Amino acid sequence: MNLYLIKLGGSAISDKSRPLSYREDWVKDLGKALLTHLRAGNKFILIHGGGSFAHPLALAYGLSKYKDHEQLVGVSLTSAILNYLSMKITITLSSTGLPIYPLRTGSIYVIRDNKPQLLIDVMHIMELINRGVIPMLYGDVVPSDEGFSIISGDDIMLDLGIRLRPTAAIFLTDVPGILNKEGNVIKELR
Repeated sequence: MNLYLIKLGGSAISDKSRPLSYREDWVKDLGKALLTHLRAGNKFILIHGGGSFAHPLALAYGLSKYKDHEQLVGVSLTSAILNYLSMKITITLSSTGLPIYPLRTGSIYVIRDNKPQLLIDVMHIMELINRGVIPMLYGDVVPSDEGFSIISGDDIMLDLGIRLRPTAAIFLTDVPGILNKEGNVIKELR
């Protein structure tokens, strides 16, 4: 079985310069492309970023570092808007024929000792795949040793990549590749 972890970058699914913008056409085109590969027998796990939905709220409430009870409204709103974005993506991709099965990241991950900890057996995710659906997770605000922390889509990609050893991990962004500090594309990673 070919299993692919695919990260839909927040800047690919939204315009980060416009709060709550959603690139539905881009997501729909992705769905059509993935459907071809799904029909060829490939399996996927999708992970998406927060883009212009979560980043403004997380910044406004200072969620990069949880400090006190006053931030709990920000935790609630950020988690809710991420769930809303996940539902938008689910509906768009499902309309192309993909059987998306969204998982609410904040319900299955915590951060312990500054590391993501999956609260469910990873085989549950594989069981979903074996039943024919495409699990989808996303960066989210999750419980942590400090109270709450942000788990990024990249964190989830790394964690599931280590646990599941997929055929490949694919990162979809709005830039032509991985950029160095100067903003130039890195031609080869070693």
